[in-house]
Amino acid sequence: MVAFLKGQKKICPEGATMRDIFLEYVKQQTAAGKEITSSIEGRIVVK
Repeated sequence: MVAFLKGQKKICPEGATMRDIFLEYVKQQTAAGKEITSSIEGRIVVK
């Protein structure tokens, strides 16, 4: 995936959780006036 290749050189803050990283991303994007969208893709199926 392209996103993982681009992100492999980035360093996460020590002690950061995935939740913290996602929340910071959302804060940055909304501060820049960008809309956060989501959609259900159906890639995970529970039987």
